[in-house]
Formats: sequence, structure tokens, C-alpha cells
Amino acid sequence: MPIAAKTPSKQPFVAILDIGTSKITCMIAKIGHSSNWPGLRGARHQIHVLGVGYTRSRGIKAGNVMDMELAELSIRNAVAAAEKEANVRVSEVIVNVSGGRARSDIYDIEVKIAGEQVTDADMCHVVEEGRRQSQALDRAILHTVPVAFSMDGNRGITDPRGMFGDHLGVDMHVVSADAGPLRNLKLCVEKCHLKIQDFVVAAYASGLACLVEDEMDLGVTCIDMGSGSTSISVFFEGRFIFTDMIAIGGHNVTIDLARGLNTQIAHAERAKIMHGSAIAGAVDESELISMPILGEEDWELQDIEKSLLTGIIGPRIEETFEIIRDRLDASGYGDVAGHRVVLTGGASQLTGVREIAARTLGRQVRIGKPLTIAGLSADYADPSFATAAGLLAYAGSKPLALNNAETEEAQKQVANGGIFSRMAHWLKNDF
Repeated sequence: MPIAAKTPSKQPFVAILDIGTSKITCMIAKIGHSSNWPGLRGARHQIHVLGVGYTRSRGIKAGNVMDMELAELSIRNAVAAAEKEANVRVSEVIVNVSGGRARSDIYDIEVKIAGEQVTDADMCHVVEEGRRQSQALDRAILHTVPVAFSMDGNRGITDPRGMFGDHLGVDMHVVSADAGPLRNLKLCVEKCHLKIQDFVVAAYASGLACLVEDEMDLGVTCIDMGSGSTSISVFFEGRFIFTDMIAIGGHNVTIDLARGLNTQIAHAERAKIMHGSAIAGAVDESELISMPILGEEDWELQDIEKSLLTGIIGPRIEETFEIIRDRLDASGYGDVAGHRVVLTGGASQLTGVREIAARTLGRQVRIGKPLTIAGLSADYADPSFATAAGLLAYAGSKPLALNNAETEEAQKQVANGGIFSRMAHWLKNDF
């Protein structure tokens, strides 16, 4: 189901919008034509950031629009701040998708080639057939990714061009989301007089920003722990092969603290940032923290043991990783994902999260920060800006995924064979 058709950008720069539960970030960058971005598979261009703006997010919950007017105002403020710093006017943006229950489906597609040698046109044909069949989903298609090819039932072929056979098949990874939330998000952005150039699922963008090439090749799970949701992406043999999301994030920890400590949400957030930990420390029971009591004057404080914070935070973090573990096992990609996990997102910076993830998932875990981007201050080289940096990476490289918006536009060129020339160029670069 198409949501937005991609049209060639008229801007001499690229602008991205990372719309999250706690903050909305806009980055504007110039895309050059030389030098690769180290560590990014398929990088074709150099990225230079011109301006950044971010503001507190209002009207957004778990990536979904809850209040159109508040969300619109937040987007306008973030874009205006970035425009002021870059001294440009933005008309088109690439937007992340962190809501809408994004999920993965695998389609097994096969076409006849009558014993002939496989050509680029044959590969384009089978990929396009997979994309066409995926349109039957009553959901919005975000990405279509050919994971592996097969010849006459022999699976696991990376590049069948030049081979002979009767049937050419492809395993197509299709990322989709609920159409309703995406329509609301699209409307909200368009009310800001902005056209959506592309939708990119947040987990994919975070992986592009934080993973190195060897991790993508050997198998890795990237977990983006945001404020309102936690997203999962799995990469193997350089390809984006699975994604999922759960509606639990750092804000849920804050709400747990506010309820458990009988204090305001703002005070609970501050306590989480300043004193919070998911694992117990040696002196937690003897260390006291003063916090205001809910409904009382701010100067009326209560003294609580730090261990009480840990007792509230720890179980919620453990629950999050237990759900992720179960989702990975149910998907069948638990083993393919290898023994390495990269945590990113603002909530991943909480003390003890890495240790609980390693224990619960049974894998090696590291905290992932965005790779360096020219012109971007060191203040933004932080896990909480991973999705934003990944959106720039997506814009500045040939994506691992063939985006649905791109193929929708390309479909108009079928009559004169344009789609095959476009897809052949993509195959040449990515296979």
C-alpha cells in the first residue's frame, strides 16, 4: 500500500527529521561526490552537516501522532532551528518511522528463465515481482530487500548472474507498518509545508549509523532504545534481514519511578538520569537521595535509598530484553544474528543496561555511537542521535534496501523499460 511517492529532490541539500517521543531532531546536510564514509557499506558520497535543530517532542507517543497540533508545532520548531543555523529553507525531508508496529515478512518468489543464463534483467524481474506481491499486504510498505537468491531450488546464492537454470528465485525481506499511523505522520509533516522524500524505519537507520561493515557481514543485532519504543534490526552478510519493535522505552522507566517513588514525572526523570542504575551497587542501601513528594511543595522532600531506584529500574530493563530475546527466537533469526549486539538510543546510556543485555541475551554487547560526520559537533556523537545520523547515512549512500517510494515512482517508467535500467544500476552497485 503506497503512502508517499518519491519524486526527485529539488533541494541542493538533504534534510532529515527524526521524530521521537522525547525529542524531534532536524539535520540539514550537503551531499558531496567524493570520499567514502568510513565503516558504512555502500557509501557513495561525503556528508557535511550544515545545521542541526532539536526540540522537546510533544504530541508524539511511541512514534505515533497523539496530538496533531502539538506535534506540528514541535516539528516546526526543530526545522526552524536547523534552517537558521544552515541559512537555508527546507521543503523536503526524509522521515523516520518508529511507530505503526513495523514488522518484517519474507516472500519466496520464483520466476521462469527457461534454461537461459541469468542477466540483470532477470534479476530485476524477480525483484520487481517480489515487490509487486508484497503490495497485497494491507499495510504500508517501507522497504523491500532481496536477501538471497536461488537457482532451481539451490538456495543461498548471493549473485546468480551468469548462471544457467530454469527457475530463478529470491527471498524478499519486506518491511511494513500500519497504514493509519503513517498517514497521520505524513499529514502532520505536510501541515508544516514539508514534502516527505522518503520514509525510513528507525531501526534500519540506527544500524546504518552505528554498525561497522564486519559486523554487518558476520551477523549482528542492533537495538535502538528510545524514549517511547525499542526497535530491533538484524544484519547478516551485509543485508538488512529483520526488524521488529516493542512499545517499551526509557519513558516507561520514568513512569515506573514516578509511581513507585510517589513523585512528579519531571523529578523521576531527573533521578533516573542523575542516580539511576539497572544493577545494584555496593553502597546503594546506604546512599540516600532527596526527592519532592507528589502533590506537596517542592521544598518538602523525602529521603529514599538509591537501592529503591535500582529495584524499580532493573526489572523493567530485564523485561525489555526478555521480550527482545523472545522476539528474536520466534523470528528464526536468533542464530543468524550472531553473538554480537549493539545497543544505541538514549535509554541505552543508563548505567547497567549493557550488563543486563549481555546476561539476558547471552551475547557480547557494546554501546553504539554514530560514526563521525563532517560538520557535526561532538555533542551529537551520542547514542540518542543515532537515528538522525543514520537518516543522513541513508541519504548519502546507496541503501541496502530498495525503498518502496522509489519503486512506486519507478513503476511509472515500466512502459519504456525505465524501471529495469534503474534497478540494474542498483544491482550493479549492491551485488
